[in-house]
Amino acid sequence: MTDSQKTIARASKTPRREPAMARTTSLGRGRPSVEQVKALERAILDSALQVFLEEGFAGAAMEGVAARANVTKVTVYARYPNKEKLFLAVIDDRIAAWAVNGYRRDLRHDLPTMLTHFATTFLRQSLTDDVHAFSTMILAEARRFPDLARRYYEQGYLLVLEQLREMIGALAEEQDRDDASIRIVCEAFLSQLSGWIQLQMLGGRPTMAECTTFAKRTASLFTVALSPMGMALDLQ
Repeated sequence: MTDSQKTIARASKTPRREPAMARTTSLGRGRPSVEQVKALERAILDSALQVFLEEGFAGAAMEGVAARANVTKVTVYARYPNKEKLFLAVIDDRIAAWAVNGYRRDLRHDLPTMLTHFATTFLRQSLTDDVHAFSTMILAEARRFPDLARRYYEQGYLLVLEQLREMIGALAEEQDRDDASIRIVCEAFLSQLSGWIQLQMLGGRPTMAECTTFAKRTASLFTVALSPMGMALDLQ
């Protein structure tokens, strides 16, 4: 079993929360409360995530999601008419959950600290079983389901890239840096981080200390790239 398979197995077999609907009383007659509706949605999305991680997109079945969430197939289909819609909802839900420990921090006047914080957060999140297993699944299904992979790319990578660009964007006005060059540096910064973590995973999971060290070194390198001297280079 490869390291990626072990990660997915570990993520899918981690003692999971009992589906929210299983902990609530029957909806009974009448209009459900806001809390009941939220609990139902949470149960479906949590269960769908586990099913997708265990079976992959191709092997997952709406019936399996319904059974795990302790609801009927009709209930699932009423909210998500097909598996693609459900998977897209899971992607959006996971990205929203990971964003809770987001990258935004008002440190624009201290570029090295801001970049170190951003890089450390990115690498540490990439190490979690949840993120790694989900990303591995997306990569495995990308060729057969390119639209799903593109949604993950747009809602994941491009969103992080935009957050980084915004965090250092104020420097463009303060030090006469054009937005196009800043975006190129941001893309290189994220590529450096994502490439390093992927290669490290092939040889074994890096430690938090190793991630922190690499984050600091990368931040130092790109602080120079974003300096007036670095931005004077032709990056177009």
